[in-house]
Amino acid sequence: MLAAVRLRRGKADNARGAAQLGRTAPLGQPDRGTRPASAIRFGSSDALFRLTRQGRSQQEPAPCQEGWRMADKTKPMYLGSGDPARQRTDYYPPWLDNLADDVTMEGSVLNGVVRGAEDVRTVLSYARTLYEYQDFIYIGGYGENDFVEDYTSTVGGEPIANIAVVYRNAEGQTQHLVVNHRPLSSVLLFSRLLGEHFAGTRYAQYFAAPSVDADAAEEPGVRPS
Repeated sequence: MLAAVRLRRGKADNARGAAQLGRTAPLGQPDRGTRPASAIRFGSSDALFRLTRQGRSQQEPAPCQEGWRMADKTKPMYLGSGDPARQRTDYYPPWLDNLADDVTMEGSVLNGVVRGAEDVRTVLSYARTLYEYQDFIYIGGYGENDFVEDYTSTVGGEPIANIAVVYRNAEGQTQHLVVNHRPLSSVLLFSRLLGEHFAGTRYAQYFAAPSVDADAAEEPGVRPS
């Protein structure tokens, strides 16, 4: 009997709650304005972010708005530290001279996958010369047997950052490389510069085509569009 009464009361409360959706807050709680049926609530507090068809509540600005303002002022990490003392020109990767015969390399500046020790070494040996320096955020071991390089630099006068992950096999040889550069504009520039250098070779397939401006500069009387 008591359970049935509680059940009926619960249904009645749910009905009243649905009917009153959009009205002022219950007694003992601050009045936070209307709550339309389209309200979306995030979290468990009553002072939560709500979205309506008319936009955000003027009384409750979105808590992430301040985060957006802070993010707009945050310096992108790919710009580097700006400290000349950290800009190294003497670094040589300890894993580059220990490539497995069937090593593979993939990356944001590449089309497809570079395979084989000779090809990987050839591409990397020239690519490294395009860095004006390397400003390391982290360099060292990763997991039980792998290696990570996290650094910034400039290529062709443009800022660029890279996170390279080196996966070693059971013999300690470099088995697989993942090379992730950013931002996109610098990635494309880097790939075009590599494409220009390796043009006419079997390595050209991995890179973006040389820029139109560079081609036009070699032909007198031709103006880039």
